[in-house]
Amino acid sequence: WGWAAPGEEVKVSLGEAAATAKADDKGNWKTKIKTGAAGGPHELKFKGANEITLKDVYLGEVWIASGQSNMEWPVTRSTNAADEIKAANHPQIRMIKVGRNPSPEPQEDFKFVPNPAGATSGWAICTPETAASFSAVGFFFARKLSTELGVPVGIVSSNWGGTMADAW
Repeated sequence: WGWAAPGEEVKVSLGEAAATAKADDKGNWKTKIKTGAAGGPHELKFKGANEITLKDVYLGEVWIASGQSNMEWPVTRSTNAADEIKAANHPQIRMIKVGRNPSPEPQEDFKFVPNPAGATSGWAICTPETAASFSAVGFFFARKLSTELGVPVGIVSSNWGGTMADAW
């Protein structure tokens, strides 16, 4: 899904799979594309009036790590933090942290918290640098899933200590 000029046709491709969508009168479009087995890397392409190519895309599990202060607790404050951070090289784990932007209305998009590696998309590869400040529960959960299932894992950290559930 995404945005384009009203009435614009958007072609989406992922490897051999492809789909087409047409933006509605507000410029919103949505389509479905068949995905293959877990793994990667792949290129995901969007072509309309302009072309966008996302590289290094993986297919696998995506989970949300959401909650209050216990979910916000970073890896740096975990037991054996120095050793855990030093060993946090997991190229098939991708992490993103949702920024705090309370709104009484549903949002079409969100702002992410820039990660220490400076990833411009918000998604970061799990490295010692990016894992250190990430949710410890999210990090350890993603690592366990990736290791046990042998698939790439994306973990979305959306938490805010001392708040009600609708804040995250």
